[in-house]
Amino acid sequence: MDQAMSSNGKSHPLQLSSLSGAGEAFFAIVESLNQAVLVADERACVSYVNPRMATFLACSQADLVGQPVLDVMSTRQGWPQFRWAQKQSWANRRELCEVNLMTSEASNGRADWVEVVSMPLQYRNSSPMGTLVIVTDISHRKWVEDQLQQQSECSLERNGSYDALTGLPNRTLFVKRLEAAIARARDEPDYLFAVLFIDLDRFKLINDSLGHLAGDQVLMAMARRLEICVRPGDTVARLGGDEFTILLTDIRYTEDATIVAERIQQELSQSFDLDGNEVFSSVSIGIAINRGDSIDRLYDSPEDLLRDADIAMYHAKTSGRARHQVFTTSMYLRAVELLELESDLRRAVERQEFCIHYQPIVALDTGRISGFEALVRWYRPKRGLVFPADFIAVAEETGIITAIGEWVLHTACHQLWAWQQRFPTYPPLTISVNLSARQLTQSNLVSRIHQILEETKILPGSLKLEITESTIMKNPEATASLLEKLRQHNIQLCIDDFGTGYSSLSHLRRFPINTLKIDRSFITTMHGDEENLEIVKTIVHLAHSLGIYITAEGVERNEHLHQLWALQCEYAQGLFFSEALDSEAATALIASYPQW
Repeated sequence: MDQAMSSNGKSHPLQLSSLSGAGEAFFAIVESLNQAVLVADERACVSYVNPRMATFLACSQADLVGQPVLDVMSTRQGWPQFRWAQKQSWANRRELCEVNLMTSEASNGRADWVEVVSMPLQYRNSSPMGTLVIVTDISHRKWVEDQLQQQSECSLERNGSYDALTGLPNRTLFVKRLEAAIARARDEPDYLFAVLFIDLDRFKLINDSLGHLAGDQVLMAMARRLEICVRPGDTVARLGGDEFTILLTDIRYTEDATIVAERIQQELSQSFDLDGNEVFSSVSIGIAINRGDSIDRLYDSPEDLLRDADIAMYHAKTSGRARHQVFTTSMYLRAVELLELESDLRRAVERQEFCIHYQPIVALDTGRISGFEALVRWYRPKRGLVFPADFIAVAEETGIITAIGEWVLHTACHQLWAWQQRFPTYPPLTISVNLSARQLTQSNLVSRIHQILEETKILPGSLKLEITESTIMKNPEATASLLEKLRQHNIQLCIDDFGTGYSSLSHLRRFPINTLKIDRSFITTMHGDEENLEIVKTIVHLAHSLGIYITAEGVERNEHLHQLWALQCEYAQGLFFSEALDSEAATALIASYPQW
């Protein structure tokens, strides 16, 4: 490097003729590089630039030599940043300074970028020799990075707006389009649109039987079928799970939406082919029109429209599935009532607002009370006494029935123990308590019942658990296993409302039951209806052949009683004997020792 200095201390170009063979080869390489190279002496003045650097700085090599490096570098766009970075590097004694700079922007919109690397040079004795600056054109690399970034952002945007499984718009995008439709309806009084809320019927059965992969295949196939049922300008979206929505824009009449719903039902009536498995499914569809069922009503938010379409879908599902319903205000009011009912039910458990009424069961051979059926009632604040028909279904659906059922069982057993102590009979009085479908799924049901019996000091044989025929037939195998465990504890078992479900008389032998309760609909019409009378005779005859006792529900007239005597039924209950009574009235009835 000393050879590059004149006698007056000014730098001048390094002469290749003064270099050794190895040095000549090195400088030949540097001269031909696509990278721009600059060497500065220990005073930070240019002592060498290769042709690429001279071109880059738009100055001849000879004119650049001797100029301060930082002044030279400041002549290009963006280089003040390098000047600052280099000064910081020197001040902090860092060996390497690396900066990416945008030097210009071409007419095509693509920027020119360079990477500037500055590093100190040293002699072999480690004394400072100067600085090496290398400039590399990275414009293409930056352009590629920008393109990848844009693609990534587009991908993220799409992922945020479309469902990954089906490729349909997701809830976010659907809501945006729904907002646009609502805004248009505000500006155009005659503009009409509809939202269809679609739910696959029994989709869980497909997942449970064929697996989630098969379920995904059904969802993808369903998405394609829904798309062919609508116009190009309409939107089919997947909200999640097995729930889909459709936005029908610019329709003329409400019937246009129902026509699409019928088209969807028809399209989905065809089977799905899942790797050789033929699967059939149906959908329940709720429809909400932007003007609703009132000409003066306009929706203000997508959430309200989706809510009402969902409510209509629920009505379609509870009405038997595989159908559609158009939303009406009465549906909304009913939904609000159910929500209030659920909230009140939860509080009722905490506040102990339930009570039990007891209806006597009479042994027909003696005419005396043999036991009682425990029937829950609810003293609902501001509403008065509420009967099971008005709240049990909601309690079952929400799971509240579990807490209610356990309370009823414990309270009824406690009351029975009090009666057995005060009115000892042989056989002792019994108590019949209903078990819900939800309770039958409890893993600890048997142990919990056994615990309650021990706490209330009731003998297992004094407890009769009643399960409806329809509940049993939902899962007969599992129910039969559970009933067998209960029978092993000597608890008596009854099938309630027999004749209203889906079982046949031949199924009775599968269940370890003690008593069959014939539904009141057969008993009340038995007198004067030969067909119903024959049905009752058949049930009684088969039950007796299997060693099963009969209890007749709904006995209201003396004629019913005489017919049941003639049929040799063992027990009966109904208004002919007594309505359901509170514990005090029931106690008084027992004390009167009635006989019928």
